[in-house]
Amino acid sequence: MAIWEGQQVISAYLPDQPSADVVLKHSLAPSRAAEATTAYAQAPVDHVGLATIGHEEHEGYAPGRQRRERIISAAVELFATQGFHATTLNEVAAQVGSSASTLRHYFGSKEDLLTAVLRHRDAELVLYEKAPTASATQILRSAGDDARRDEEQEPGLIALYATMSCEAVVSSHPAHDYFSARFARTLAYFENLLHRAALEGGLLQPSDARLEASTLVALWDGLQRQWMADPLAVDIGAELDTHLAGLLNPDQAHST
Repeated sequence: MAIWEGQQVISAYLPDQPSADVVLKHSLAPSRAAEATTAYAQAPVDHVGLATIGHEEHEGYAPGRQRRERIISAAVELFATQGFHATTLNEVAAQVGSSASTLRHYFGSKEDLLTAVLRHRDAELVLYEKAPTASATQILRSAGDDARRDEEQEPGLIALYATMSCEAVVSSHPAHDYFSARFARTLAYFENLLHRAALEGGLLQPSDARLEASTLVALWDGLQRQWMADPLAVDIGAELDTHLAGLLNPDQAHST
């Protein structure tokens, strides 16, 4: 169900990607072996980074950039601790010793501020991203741990991401282009990891890297939405561990 729901959202942003029914059929197939596996014979495969997702530069004078960063930092803290629905612009303004009208000078609306928070969260990925030379198999295997870290450290931002990714499917939403670019880059990142893992001997069987990447991203996103609705009933990390255990070769345990 998580894969189905997650892929429906992804397809709304990226209609050229495999549809939800194609991804779901792939995930449920007894054997996910690809008919053509020539791609895995190609080496080396260049590293595709994840940390640049959503990155944007801001021009202007240093004081203005610093004020903008303080506002974003305050919003990150409040959204992560009390949730974004329960947080008002007045509360964010009070956190930085300013007014709501000043915030609107830098961010035209609350949605614009939320989008800036999401971009800030993505910029933080540089702190966690593994080196390009790291084993792709081990990076994939650590997905469950990454999910557990996010649940523990930034539960409010998980809820922010999960809700806004659904709200922003409308093309006029200020975060629509952000999510379109983010999903495209995320899918490319995991497809690249799967190609590299196959070259390392890290996959149990040959598989279609594009469909596997779509399945994994859809599963992760769908689980986050289910977790947001009932955190005690959904263990995102455990579900990812189980999914990847059926994909990754347990004998490939070391970096290559």
